[in-house]
Amino acid sequence: MRVAVDPHFLSFALAEYAAAEGLDDAGLAAALGTKPDVLQYVCLCPAPRADADSARVARIGDGRVGVGEGGLGGGADDGRGDR
Repeated sequence: MRVAVDPHFLSFALAEYAAAEGLDDAGLAAALGTKPDVLQYVCLCPAPRADADSARVARIGDGRVGVGEGGLGGGADDGRGDR
């Protein structure tokens, strides 16, 4: 997926996170509390700003693509190295 190299998409951060944790797509989907077939839609979401709080990030995931509780707002590093 080309958006995995574009930091403006959530796929960039998720690819970095998956690589750091040794997760494949199924493992990443499980870590996010979603299904593998939904992961492609999660990846297309715009990346949150660096100053976004975890509650806001969680609402984005839940409202847009149905990521489970603790998925996007669960405190995982955003992959940009700015924390």
